[in-house]
Amino acid sequence: MEEIIGGAFRFIFHLLFEVVARIILDCIFYFPGYHISKCLTPKRREPSTAEILVASIFFWLTIGLISFFIYSNIGGASVPQPPTS
Repeated sequence: MEEIIGGAFRFIFHLLFEVVARIILDCIFYFPGYHISKCLTPKRREPSTAEILVASIFFWLTIGLISFFIYSNIGGASVPQPPTS
């Protein structure tokens, strides 16, 4: 009986992990790259996986750099510095 319950739990958790991981990867990684690639490729052609990958990497690098510069110029300056003795 324990093997059946253990197998059922293993199946359910594996299925949930697959679904959650797939949703997260699709939403965070695939969608931005697909839409950027779709805008840059000629009409009537679906972007390839390599184009989606490159566009996604470029998108997230750009978001990271913009966030870093905004934080370093605006957010980082407003953090109070501890007094030096």
